[in-house]
Amino acid sequence: MNKRQAQMYSEQAKQMAVDTQRKIYEEWKYEKNDQPTLEQIRRDQWKQAYEHSIFHPPLNDIWSADALNRIYDHAARLQNRGIGGSTINLDESTLSKINFSTGVAGNIGVLKNKGKLTWTSILNRKPYEEERLRFNQLAIDAVRQGGENNQVDAGVLEDMERNLNSLDDNLTSRIREYSPNDFIAARRYLEDLRSALQILKRDDVAKYINGDFAVVASNAKDVGMLIKNMNKAGVRFAKAREGEEWAYNALYNALLSYDLGLAEKAGDAGNR
Repeated sequence: MNKRQAQMYSEQAKQMAVDTQRKIYEEWKYEKNDQPTLEQIRRDQWKQAYEHSIFHPPLNDIWSADALNRIYDHAARLQNRGIGGSTINLDESTLSKINFSTGVAGNIGVLKNKGKLTWTSILNRKPYEEERLRFNQLAIDAVRQGGENNQVDAGVLEDMERNLNSLDDNLTSRIREYSPNDFIAARRYLEDLRSALQILKRDDVAKYINGDFAVVASNAKDVGMLIKNMNKAGVRFAKAREGEEWAYNALYNALLSYDLGLAEKAGDAGNR
């Protein structure tokens, strides 16, 4: 009886091993065939982000250029398939306010006017005068050096960073004196200056200062041409400067109209 019982246990163990192997195989098949791949997940995320950009995105998504770049990516893809869109003209004054970037960290936009700065109302006040005046001169020197020599003196960059930190500390210490909106506007301006400082540290700073990317917009009379120029130059939209958000709103509406027209011609509604 003991021998017979041992044989039964042995058979049960073998059967359990077979069942376990089958379950492992079935789980492997599920993971391989039924689970989405990384590429599928990436495409789904892109699609969701794109749809978010065309269906009433927050204004901050437009002004940060995130929404503009998602629509640009979609329109450029359709253009590359040989699909032409309607002619949607662009106003020169609008395009002159749009910033472009190669996708690197930083944004030179706030220094576009040869380094001459337009401070917010709070930062124009007496408590910030010393650092502000010093930074004004440093910014002009940095833009001149970078445009002429493709390099900004390390001492100038260090002074700019030191003044910027001092302005930030000074502003933060007076936070209770200002309304939330005024404080946020001042803090955002300082962040824009930090972003410009990142570009000033680059070894190809001259092309940012001298407007090498401006040619993308200079001969673009309509949205289709703008997208072609950007695609060819390998640039993307960059963040709006304070006070120039209106231009990004106008460009967003033009881009959206052009892109939806392309999608309709391509029968691409299911891929949007």
